[in-house]
Amino acid sequence: MNIEELHTMANTHGLSNINTYIPKKTLIRKIQEAKGDEPCFLSDKRFSCREKCRFGSDCKQLTAAWMR
Repeated sequence: MNIEELHTMANTHGLSNINTYIPKKTLIRKIQEAKGDEPCFLSDKRFSCREKCRFGSDCKQLTAAWMR
């Protein structure tokens, strides 16, 4: 999911005052909070997550430890 799609989704969930230069991880977590979900994107929970969510494919990709 690209950043433009995320900004559109954020606006849909009432997050209209989001900074354009917000990191993708932070933006997704804010969207999760706005939806009433736990903000778990790229957290340690992803290793045991069994839920199907919209961000699952991005979340479960391998990332360097310094980027988490």
